[in-house]
Amino acid sequence: MRPFRTFRRFNELASAQQFASFLRENGIPAEVENIPPLLDAVIIGQQLTASISVKVPDNYFLQVGTLLKENIAIDIDAVEPEYYLLSFTDSELLDIIRHPDEWGDYDNALAIALLRKRGIPITGTFIESAQEKRIAQLGAPVSVKIDALIGAYLLAFLCGIGWVLHYVFGMVVMAFAIGTGAAFLWARKTLPDGNSVPVFDEQTRRHGKRILLVALVMVPVWFILLNYFLSKR
Repeated sequence: MRPFRTFRRFNELASAQQFASFLRENGIPAEVENIPPLLDAVIIGQQLTASISVKVPDNYFLQVGTLLKENIAIDIDAVEPEYYLLSFTDSELLDIIRHPDEWGDYDNALAIALLRKRGIPITGTFIESAQEKRIAQLGAPVSVKIDALIGAYLLAFLCGIGWVLHYVFGMVVMAFAIGTGAAFLWARKTLPDGNSVPVFDEQTRRHGKRILLVALVMVPVWFILLNYFLSKR
């Protein structure tokens, strides 16, 4: 069975359930996952990040996108005169089509309708081509700059000293070092077509593995060195 991946996040459970029901009614498997906050709202206040996910199998992502576009009825004459897209230039509207992940479904559909009304032929082939190019852009792995890598290695190398100075400080430094290495090595992102790809390029992932190893090795090394020098006093 294909893995379920997050297609959209919601702040309210009712909205997520309604969206999942809509997908199921159209033959698309969907499930709702509610991830509770790590701290109670009384402590941290209102949670700003959307924590309720609607997941679908990764091979249904494009089908869901098509379904949502087909269910948007655009009547340009009924659009509010103050709606911001109406003041966009042709170039700005084309940019919306080329970056659909940065805009809502309605804005994407409205941009297409406005361009067609202005006499610019926006064909299905053009939209598919723009989507493929955007997916390729989003899927391109990130290469971490050398100064960030040096900082991560330095943090991993010194994390043992943190334990020597104070156990709380040591835990914090080690957590940052291991977290950085793990992120470089294992971080992934889900593309609009449902594919999951590594966030970082192969070279950065190799560095992430080394940073993890350095952080895990240096803690006992620093303790051994400390005990050795203390025994010489």
